[in-house]
Amino acid sequence: MELVVLRGFSEAALEDITRLDNVKFREELRYSREEAASRMQRPGFLCLLVYSEGGLVAFEYGYDMGEGVFFSDSQASLVEGRGIGSTLFALEIILQYLDGYRKVMLFTEEVDGQGRRLREFWERLGFKKTSEEEEGGTSPWKLSWGRIWLENYTIVS
Repeated sequence: MELVVLRGFSEAALEDITRLDNVKFREELRYSREEAASRMQRPGFLCLLVYSEGGLVAFEYGYDMGEGVFFSDSQASLVEGRGIGSTLFALEIILQYLDGYRKVMLFTEEVDGQGRRLREFWERLGFKKTSEEEEGGTSPWKLSWGRIWLENYTIVS
């Protein structure tokens, strides 16, 4: 396996991420190629990619939201139950902490289409629910982790 750390736009990475995104996410949760490209060009963009036998098997990416907040936007892995996703997320948090971020935010569903209890998973990692919003037929939970708590903080995308 090979780990690639990307801190900016890459056409090749965009193709790989879009392909894996289309495999792992329901249509209403997928980013279009243009949306993913836009996210790759945001300030503070960080992407961790895991390749095996020449193909992308997992990714994790996010970007700066201002005020010391890093938004962990998207994660997917073809290999489940082996700790690849959790390891990528831990590495993302460590790298962002070293870059000066003191808070990480993400959106998640209560339960995904395969019955996995996603909110409980993130809460076991120390995240706390900060709001619940209706978005595109799903009810994502906004979760926060870190020392800095911003009142009435809203993520707009």
